[in-house]
Amino acid sequence: MFILNKVKVFLLTLFFLINLVNSATNPLEVNVLEIIPNPVEPGEDFTVSINLLNPNTEEININSIELNLDEKFVFKSVNDNYNQVVLCQKCSKTLNFYLNSKSNLDSGIYQFYLNVIYNDQFSIKKEVIINVLGKPKLILTPIILNNISSNQEFDINFQIQNVGSTDAKNIKIISTSKDIGFLNQNYLFIKDLKHNQNISVIRTMLSSNDLNSGYSLIPLEIDYEDSKNNNYVTTENIGIKILDKSNLVIKNINFPNKIIKDKPFELSLRIENNGFGDAKDVNIILTSEIFGEKIAYFGTIEKNKDSPYTFNLNPNNLNSDIFTLTINYQDDFGLHTKRYDLKLNLAENKSFLNLFYSNSKYFYILITILLLIIFILLIIIIKNKNNSYNY
Repeated sequence: MFILNKVKVFLLTLFFLINLVNSATNPLEVNVLEIIPNPVEPGEDFTVSINLLNPNTEEININSIELNLDEKFVFKSVNDNYNQVVLCQKCSKTLNFYLNSKSNLDSGIYQFYLNVIYNDQFSIKKEVIINVLGKPKLILTPIILNNISSNQEFDINFQIQNVGSTDAKNIKIISTSKDIGFLNQNYLFIKDLKHNQNISVIRTMLSSNDLNSGYSLIPLEIDYEDSKNNNYVTTENIGIKILDKSNLVIKNINFPNKIIKDKPFELSLRIENNGFGDAKDVNIILTSEIFGEKIAYFGTIEKNKDSPYTFNLNPNNLNSDIFTLTINYQDDFGLHTKRYDLKLNLAENKSFLNLFYSNSKYFYILITILLLIIFILLIIIIKNKNNSYNY
């Protein structure tokens, strides 16, 4: 019996030693399968998938897994239990660890360690390499400062914010529209924009002649780099409303060469709309001292159209040779008024007295004739008196 007990102890010891050797020669295998996403952006959640493989013919007890994150990463959760897990022979287990990178991390290569303790006395330390790459991210908020029509300069306040995890540099904002672009240049350039910095830049843009009224888009391409000279390209569309803008001008105006008091005359004109939109509620007002106020209503004059009108006027005096022509009209930009001061050609006053008063030579001739007449009359009167005395 004593010998039998000694044999049993020997066999148990031998079995333990064999298992110990097997554990030492064929330990638990710990492999990092993937890191998603890779690289990781500062402040971003990511997943580390690991696989635990038991290459032995005996079970392995996973006692615990320690994560040494070194205050650069934060543990959030795991997809399964990883404490007191039994791996059967030739079995494996995949674990997904959900982590978060600290938002203040600079771009670079970092690592943390997994320490797997198994069979109460063994451990495997596994290094996990994390590539952290900060990315700039630009948000563009455009504010249109003027109404916009075809063939017009207008200003846009570009409010630009870097909400990414690193600085941006060599920023170009390029208009890819064939109808609207930056004035005197083809892009807006900003040298750099720090992380969490925002700036405001006002730039003038120019619209082409071919734009129709209504809503339109300005497609923009935003090109920039990070501190590692990695290039980023994003697109943005600015919604704008193209308004009708009309422009009324006097194409021609006709009236007589001479205006005579109390003699009616015609004043004809033609109004042209050379703008990019219809002119509405068009009216013309003529004002003068010699014929008072006259109003003509046109209604709507479409773009690239003209409209004639004839005023019948009767001058009741010739006190002033100036008359005022006022054009009133509306478009999408509001009410417009244009005023022109024009000159009439008034006929001269042909009265006999005015003729002589206006010319000193004629005045003296008239005086001489009058004196001569008076002198002759006096001689006749004196002669008649002398004849009466002779009788």
